[in-house]
Amino acid sequence: MTERAAIEVSWAAWLLAAVASFAVLETIAYRTAKMPTLSRTLQRWMGVEPRNRWGTVSPFVFAASGAWLSWHIARSKCEPL
Repeated sequence: MTERAAIEVSWAAWLLAAVASFAVLETIAYRTAKMPTLSRTLQRWMGVEPRNRWGTVSPFVFAASGAWLSWHIARSKCEPL
């Protein structure tokens, strides 16, 4: 296996682990109601609920980060290894 292939497999494994852990945690949160979902946790972290001084701005910063990531993925060139 080449170094590039090994790196791509590593990224794929990381992404799979992230998606799987999200699915497990969200399923537990919905079925048991003993822990908050990711949406509720993000609301608390960003100061949306309960409201704090960052509660108005932080959702827009979060959305802008997602927009930037989408643009970055669509427009960046592949870097050679």
